[in-house]
Amino acid sequence: MVHSFLIHSLLPGTCRVFYSITFCGDSKANGQVDDRSDRKEKLLAIAQRVQSEYSFKRVTQRGELYDELSAASAGYGLNMEGGAFRSLRGEPFEKEKVILWLGRDNTGFALISDIHENRMLAENTLRLLCKFLQPQIKNMSQGTEPILLVDHIASMVNRFLPNGQLLFLNQRIIRQFEKEMEILLQT
Repeated sequence: MVHSFLIHSLLPGTCRVFYSITFCGDSKANGQVDDRSDRKEKLLAIAQRVQSEYSFKRVTQRGELYDELSAASAGYGLNMEGGAFRSLRGEPFEKEKVILWLGRDNTGFALISDIHENRMLAENTLRLLCKFLQPQIKNMSQGTEPILLVDHIASMVNRFLPNGQLLFLNQRIIRQFEKEMEILLQT
């Protein structure tokens, strides 16, 4: 089960969460579900850690070979930095979670899932989401109506992660999703 999905900034400095959705709440020891401010703090902590890992990865991977590979893969839309890490129990969630992330330019995408979730499937889903959300994120800087943008992002996320469940997708289903997304974006 996917716990949360978030889109956030990656540039050094203050980390901002642009969009987040939580599919299941984190239960506390006394049985109460965390409130909205606790969730926001936890997701911001994850976004800050992803921002830190992204910056570290960019600094350590500078080199001639890396630049050549980035330039070669840019034509295919594959030049996204990525990684995964495990959050320890209590930091920031009550249970251990796996965080998969991808980043490009100033935008980071993070998928927070349970420890036993299929990581390859989660990574493929995250890559698909990034592929379809990139044009929407670019529109954010061009002054597109923010309410419509959030609705479009929410509908895409809910299409690929219905109620936080990862879906096994083949090429035929992905093409069908692409057609549905085009129709959705035209309205």
